[in-house]
Amino acid sequence: MLKKPDLKRLCLCAAAVIVMTAFSACTHKTKDPADDATATPTQQTANISATPAGSAGSATPTPADDTPTPTPVETPAPTEEPLPTLMETDPDDDDSSSVAGSDLKPTPGPGDEPATPTPTKAPADGAETDAQRSSDWQETFLVWIPEFTGGMYHGYEAEETFDRASFAGVDSDEVLAYITELEEAGFTVAAKSDAHASRIAYSAMNADNWAVEVDYGEGFLKVGSGYYPDASGTAERLEHIWTVTALAELPRFESGNFASDGESSDGSAHHAIFEDVTEDDVRAYMLLVAQAGYTVDADEGDSDGFIWYSAENADGGFCDLTYYDGILKIEGGR
Repeated sequence: MLKKPDLKRLCLCAAAVIVMTAFSACTHKTKDPADDATATPTQQTANISATPAGSAGSATPTPADDTPTPTPVETPAPTEEPLPTLMETDPDDDDSSSVAGSDLKPTPGPGDEPATPTPTKAPADGAETDAQRSSDWQETFLVWIPEFTGGMYHGYEAEETFDRASFAGVDSDEVLAYITELEEAGFTVAAKSDAHASRIAYSAMNADNWAVEVDYGEGFLKVGSGYYPDASGTAERLEHIWTVTALAELPRFESGNFASDGESSDGSAHHAIFEDVTEDDVRAYMLLVAQAGYTVDADEGDSDGFIWYSAENADGGFCDLTYYDGILKIEGGR
């Protein structure tokens, strides 16, 4: 039979066993399955956070069998080559400029900003310029003087009775040589010359009252040819033309105003120029010429204000009439 102290100790032990059993059952119910080493793969995946922690020491979770494995993206290695631009790679980027890079010349921008390239202009063709010079020389009053062939031709200026041609890049020796040519061609009447420093000037007339002017300075030359109407002595001059020269065989022209006249080098032909002449004056004179017998191999025309008539007579004499813009030239001879 148990003694009372023994019975007391037995009751305490039984109570302790009951408390421990209850505690163990409670702990098993609240434990997180993720901390249990025996948890199933499904339980482990369900408790993995969507974004893994960045801790270097944490292990990478193994995904479930039905989850696709992502393909890692390879980071390109760094390079020093420049990235392609739209101008280099875009096939639709059409550069319509046909100017080659070697043909570009920079145009300075304001404030030393980067210059904008512009195409250079091709220089004028020297052969074309010389051809234009010769053409103009034959179609203006310059035809009465020697052609100046030096320098760069810049064109001519037309006046009523005087035309002037301009040139650049001319030196003084070329000008002096040209003045000598003018003197040899007969332009020595009432000659005036002035030459000092870099300026040269010369003016003169020939026996037919045809004038020439030369003005030069600092590489630029202007040459003029024509006539200056002068009322003094006109009647005497006209009488001389219609009675002594080769024009004596033609009918007299009584209209307009006498401007000038000239004779060929051998004296076989002579011409006279009249201004302020109307078309009716010219047509009336053409009838007089035809009545005087100048009808052989006749050639006449009227186009855009330009009137001409050319014919011979039975004795071999000829007559040429040319009219334009109020000016009539009458030429005759054998």
